Formats: sequence, C-alpha cells, structure tokens
Amino acid sequence: TINVTVPYGTDLKGLIPTFTASSGATVRLNSATGTPLTSGKTAVNFSHPVKLYVTSEDTKLTIEYTVTVTAAAQFSDVNPGDWFYDNVMRAVELGIASGKGNGIFDPYGKITRRDFAIMLAQAMGQSNDGEAVSPFIDVSNDDYGVVSIAFLYEKEITVGDSDGKFNPDANITRQ
Repeated sequence: TINVTVPYGTDLKGLIPTFTASSGATVRLNSATGTPLTSGKTAVNFSHPVKLYVTSEDTKLTIEYTVTVTAAAQFSDVNPGDWFYDNVMRAVELGIASGKGNGIFDPYGKITRRDFAIMLAQAMGQSNDGEAVSPFIDVSNDDYGVVSIAFLYEKEITVGDSDGKFNPDANITRQ
C-alpha cells in the first residue's frame, strides 16, 4: 500500500507518476497484463485507488501495489486560524480565485490590477474565457485578462486613467 498526498488543488485525473524499477522489470496498470507504465511519461487517473503490478526481470514474481493519492485539504500557506481562511477557501470553491501552484495561495503576495479584474468579474459570474476588444490602449486584445477587463469597463466598474490606460501590471493594495 502506497499513500501519497499532493498539494491542494492538484488535479488527480492526469498525474504522471515517477518511479524507479530495476532494469528489465515491468510496471503495469490494473493487472499483471494491463497497460505498461513508463516512469515520468504515462498519465494515470488517481482520483480513486489504483493497482500497480510490478513484475521482476525474470517474470517469475509479480507484486501488487495499491496507490492512493489524496490532495491536501488546504493550501500550505492558508491555515484555519488565519483571519482570511474562510474567504480564501470560499473564493476557490466558487472559482473566483485559485492558487499559484504547488499548494501555495500566497495570501500576502501582490496582485495585479489585471488579476484582480479577473477575480472581480468571476465573482460577478463573468467567465474570463473567449475574446473581447480592449477598451484600453495598454491592454491588447490577446491579453489573458481582456475579457474580464472589458466586462468591468462595460459595467462602468473600472475606468482607465486620464491617458486611457488601465495599467494591468500595476499592483493593488489588499484594501
């Protein structure tokens, strides 16, 4: 039995396991004659326990392993006692915010005006997918936040500066 915990928010459906087996041994998925796995290359759905079968070089011995992968229950830098814990977890649950990868949320990190616009638009039910024409001279039509920025501009929630700029890379304060 092998138990593995991965960072919060990890998609368990397409993990690529890395393992070491002796030269000539085979590792197979679901049965001793199942799909062969190549370390670091074969994707496996670990959303449920997975059986792996390792057969020795001489094919005389096969050992069955049950691998259970669990995503951590929270970000490593957002703890239940933190004043923002419930808000962060609710925002993630609603798809408004996500972590930065590897189980990190970075609650004290900086956020750009662009990323805040995306979060605000998503909180209002607007997806950031698709295309839009930028209302600002410093936001291109292929900018990853243009859909949300254009949506907020259309709703008169955000406006540019006197030069017609949005300043998408400028940081905002936590306020």
